[in-house]
Amino acid sequence: YFQYVNYVQPYILWLFHHILNWQIAAGQNIAFWKKKALEIGGFDENLLFAEDMDLATRMKKTGKVIFLKDCIVYSSGRRSDEGIKYFFRAGFSTLQFFFGVRKLRGFPDIR
Repeated sequence: YFQYVNYVQPYILWLFHHILNWQIAAGQNIAFWKKKALEIGGFDENLLFAEDMDLATRMKKTGKVIFLKDCIVYSSGRRSDEGIKYFFRAGFSTLQFFFGVRKLRGFPDIR
């Protein structure tokens, strides 16, 4: 696997969080208070994409959301096997999400 997403994603997340003030949370590396998450309804299981970003955005209503740039988790990166199509799909879907689109196209199953 060519898992470049593991090397690029932390910088993209930092940019969104610190420059754009968008609460981005990568699903493989997210922590939160269970009680607070339950208060806002937890993960929206109807979303096919951005359920982690949705949770982080709603969690901001319960308190401070922080981004720790040194807390990196390397995941399988198997989505990046799609190549550049992955970044176009993820980037376009992320922009749609932050502009209010809720019905986003999901990713193909890769296992």
